[in-house]
Amino acid sequence: MKRIFITAVLLTLAFHVFGQPKLELNKNYVTTDNLRLRNPYGEKVVLVVLNKGTKVKITSISKEKEIIDGIDSNWVTVEVQEGASDKDGNPLKVGVVGKCFGGYLKETSAPSRKPDFGGGNGTFISEKKDGGFSIVVRKHNQNVRLGEMTRDFNIYSDVKKSQVLATVTLDDKIEVKEIWVARDLKDNNKSVWMKSSYKGTEGFVDTGSSWEPYENGAWEILERIQVGNKVWIARKVQQVLCVYSKDGFVEVRDKPGKTGTVVIGKLRSSYSNESGPENIQTEAITEENEEGTRYPWVRITLNGKSGWVEGRYLSAERGGPTYYIPDDWIQFHLGDLP
Repeated sequence: MKRIFITAVLLTLAFHVFGQPKLELNKNYVTTDNLRLRNPYGEKVVLVVLNKGTKVKITSISKEKEIIDGIDSNWVTVEVQEGASDKDGNPLKVGVVGKCFGGYLKETSAPSRKPDFGGGNGTFISEKKDGGFSIVVRKHNQNVRLGEMTRDFNIYSDVKKSQVLATVTLDDKIEVKEIWVARDLKDNNKSVWMKSSYKGTEGFVDTGSSWEPYENGAWEILERIQVGNKVWIARKVQQVLCVYSKDGFVEVRDKPGKTGTVVIGKLRSSYSNESGPENIQTEAITEENEEGTRYPWVRITLNGKSGWVEGRYLSAERGGPTYYIPDDWIQFHLGDLP
């Protein structure tokens, strides 16, 4: 009996070490225990502790693996879904982003929320198969001026480049009407196209990129926030930004705007931080700017609570637009920003 018992224990340990859950991008999971959600760019910083049973979606999977409590798994970045709460039962907003250990996630068949684009840019139009491609079509209205970074000035009859319909001149404008994401069914490679009009000719412009402006619901409306007589529309924009202020810190408020809101915390500024840049994970950005300025407000999670930071204090350590807003990204990628 003793020999059988030892064998059973060894089998149990082997299962825990090698029986990791299967992790896949853009699939829904639930937490199997209370789980720390960390800043993806500063893993010692715990944003919030998720309640057991919280639904999340995996948005990236790190190559980094670790054995914790006998479970061998990857670290993953996840996005909190509807109905989430922290370990104390306090509700969390949709779109909170953080890094966690994948060993405490279990796949679920629960459906994701349907993205709300308010009928504007990003709104889903159709999905179809055409000539070996799977094509997703979304609404996108924008006048784009083509600059020196544009690699292909042709307008084609289709996404297979069957025929050149027109050639655009440097600094000319095209009127974009739709975004087409074409995935090759043979090799799974994808390309992003703009269905556009130029001097009466309608066709397709190759962006030269595989980046999808609306991937994973980017730019969807996460919430509408009433502050006094003003309604702020918050759209999903997830990226890392650097905090910068000569004051040494930046205020975090409970809602966007300086009027009718209260300070709920402070972020240390990279300007005064001798140990290096202070990076934060953004979740959403307002369509509207602070009155009298050109700056939006940006949502983050701080000490388990959602808060808002004025955009003037956030910067990207690279060239181009600060925020991954589809319009700005497209204009920058094609070589010219207004």
